[in-house]
Amino acid sequence: PGIDLVYYGNQGQLEYDFEVAPGADPKLVALGFDGPDRVDLDSNGDIVLGTKDGSIRLGAPRVYQKLDEEQRQVPGRFVMLSHNKIGFDISAYDRSRTLIIDPVLTYSTFLGGSGTESFPTIAVDTGNNFYVTGSTTSTDFPTQPSSGSALKGSQNVFVTKFSPSGAAPLLFSTYLGGTGTDASAGIAVDSGFNVYVAGTTTSGDFPTVNAFQPTPTAPPGNNHVFVSQLKPDGSGLLYSTYLSGSGVDVGTGLALDVRANVYVTGTTTSSDFPVTPNPGAFQTTSLANNQFFFSKINTVASGTASLVYSTLVGPTTPSTGVA
Repeated sequence: PGIDLVYYGNQGQLEYDFEVAPGADPKLVALGFDGPDRVDLDSNGDIVLGTKDGSIRLGAPRVYQKLDEEQRQVPGRFVMLSHNKIGFDISAYDRSRTLIIDPVLTYSTFLGGSGTESFPTIAVDTGNNFYVTGSTTSTDFPTQPSSGSALKGSQNVFVTKFSPSGAAPLLFSTYLGGTGTDASAGIAVDSGFNVYVAGTTTSGDFPTVNAFQPTPTAPPGNNHVFVSQLKPDGSGLLYSTYLSGSGVDVGTGLALDVRANVYVTGTTTSSDFPVTPNPGAFQTTSLANNQFFFSKINTVASGTASLVYSTLVGPTTPSTGVA
């Protein structure tokens, strides 16, 4: 009561203010954080959110009151209310006037077209550019350059690169897929800014290049895993390959190591899913209708994708859980 949350645009950025009406209590305003391993305040008064992948910093707030055209600053700072909740400590001010607490949201943007976008995942490179992949049914999904690729099937993967500021134009944005249904499961970026995407496709014509498996084992319509490496500017593929057997294969995750080896995981019903011979594989034969798979892929000197190892992992009876 007595406190409004106001959103507004400021030089291309989305910002928000807490407006505390005369007589209202600014101590009622609090920020809660769900997800960080820890929430701390540093010596500058900034909020520091600790995660397994590094820290996120939110600058100390700007607090003021308007006096005609003048903004009169009011001393204020963040305070810890609990292990994941931050409040505001505001010095004396004129309680007959509105008080404005102004945290800054660096940027916020939509990404999509007139269809449906889903399954987003994100990666960040060493230059703080960030990359988003997901699935889209939009024929007008924003591409960069604007005369770039087009939607081929009912649903393709998209790969989009933003600058650190999130400002337009996009650094690149492209469709990736065939005439079937394509869905991404993860994205990663190496030290050379090459982009790696893995997922699932029903397309028999999913784009492949320098592939260790250029065509799927089963006819189009079955789900198969794909793994693709894009050039740093998104202008083409360095390699792209199927990872498939004759059953149903679904990619669920991707990771990248410091040597640009790609690790892909998922599930398969294929008894002939590509595995490497022992001792390169933990389990070379399927023991049930549905098994996990784990595969490692790298790039040989010729630029061709190579299957370093690939193994099945699963019980002898179907699992009742959800992978």
